[in-house]
Amino acid sequence: MPCNLPISCVLGVDIGWSEFRRSSAACLLSWDDRKITMSLRRFTARQQDVEHALGGIFQGQRVRVAALDGPLCSDLSVIGKYRDAEQILTRGLWRHIGKPGQSSSTNGKKLNAAANAVARLLIRWDAVEEATYDGAILPVAIAEAFPTSFLGVMLENGFKEKGRARSDSYYERLAQKRKAYSLDGLIERLLPGRNFDSDLSSITNHDDRAAIVCALTALCVSEGQYTSVGGTDGHIVLPPRRVGSLLGIQDWAWQIIGENASELPGARLVDCRP
Repeated sequence: MPCNLPISCVLGVDIGWSEFRRSSAACLLSWDDRKITMSLRRFTARQQDVEHALGGIFQGQRVRVAALDGPLCSDLSVIGKYRDAEQILTRGLWRHIGKPGQSSSTNGKKLNAAANAVARLLIRWDAVEEATYDGAILPVAIAEAFPTSFLGVMLENGFKEKGRARSDSYYERLAQKRKAYSLDGLIERLLPGRNFDSDLSSITNHDDRAAIVCALTALCVSEGQYTSVGGTDGHIVLPPRRVGSLLGIQDWAWQIIGENASELPGARLVDCRP
């Protein structure tokens, strides 16, 4: 599905496993030298729905990076264990910003299977470019995202509104237009000088929001400004470390992540910044 158009694009997919409810969502971010555009699609986990939604959002474009909100390992096999990446983003962090689910849990196994199905589809379509970044888990640039942690580590401190998903609370706080310190500020850091045609604060659907954060995860990898944590059984991608007023991982979170990675034999922390 290669594309010869003079634009670049990345894909984010919020993985769901329901075959009856549209709990999966995809976000395509496309840009050229002047502007950035965003497209969203929601769909069920039925194969025909997945193919229809992703095929419709691509429209012949080949993405630089795709980021999926589901556990992935290098051979797209069943993981079924508590991975280094999940441990790194749990110890000392869960009380602040929550934690990723374990790939060994019932829901973790369902997410793993659904994420594998989407990854295989993208590979079959030749829809994603070759992986050339540090911490890649597959030959093509399909990365693993986790929106709650991605957003949470950028906050001065984690918080949770009673009765609401953490990721929604975090998204709403960071989607506010607050100069550099917002998701718009992160986009400006990654793709400076372009006009973004969407108002992220107007997005209210939980799955759409997660897909947007997955697309931002892919954009971080595409532009070489990201953090990756994990081991031989998979890596989860986070924002780059904060630099001055530029939005990124806060110092308090960076310290915990670094300590956790150093205590796990074979675990790795990738710090990629210009």
